[in-house]
Amino acid sequence: MEIYDQNQPSENLSMDEDLQVDALDSCLKSMCLLDMIILPEAESWLRVYTYCPAKNGYKYLINNGSGDTLEIWFIQDGVFVKGFDHESPLNQFGADEWNEAFFDYIYADVPAPFLNLLTKEDRENTTFCMWYRNTDHQWTQNKWADDDGGKDYLFMYICKTPLEWKEWADDYYERQFDLSTVQKIYNTHSVDAENIAILNPSRDINAALQEIERFRKTCRGEP
Repeated sequence: MEIYDQNQPSENLSMDEDLQVDALDSCLKSMCLLDMIILPEAESWLRVYTYCPAKNGYKYLINNGSGDTLEIWFIQDGVFVKGFDHESPLNQFGADEWNEAFFDYIYADVPAPFLNLLTKEDRENTTFCMWYRNTDHQWTQNKWADDDGGKDYLFMYICKTPLEWKEWADDYYERQFDLSTVQKIYNTHSVDAENIAILNPSRDINAALQEIERFRKTCRGEP
């Protein structure tokens, strides 16, 4: 398999609108809130978007239920992104022969604060990774040849605007969602009983509000 020159520096990715750190954090938080409205806590395992407290920060997990995941950590040093596309040729679990050099290459030069977030299993369940150091103000990725490891595909699950989320959710859940309510949640990260009733009339409103309040406290680092 052809790979980039091992002595070639990591590629610096332009900071386009898709990867603005603050906007990325904001839309991920919105999608988590919307998932809490659509699916009750007892069915949280079916949610596509999940917020998880993590070492020195927090993580968003995107799981499409088909074997693909996108994990995005926000810590004091910056942001680390790890994706696993099970249909990617870079999925070592599906390869004819396990290639440890692939992991050595894509994780080369990853700053220690990001590497320390990962277990051995995390490292192996990877088809691409990238990182943003607050001191550098740019995204960096070690690309393996001309294969993006499913990055473009997995980033399609990040709905940057309310309309993108509505179009995705209308198709995924096979129902129509009210755009103005989605816009309000994207713009303010606030949810009230009326919003819940509009988006999911069958949802237990009190239970949803309680879960959302716990979510807010967790985001603020409160017990």
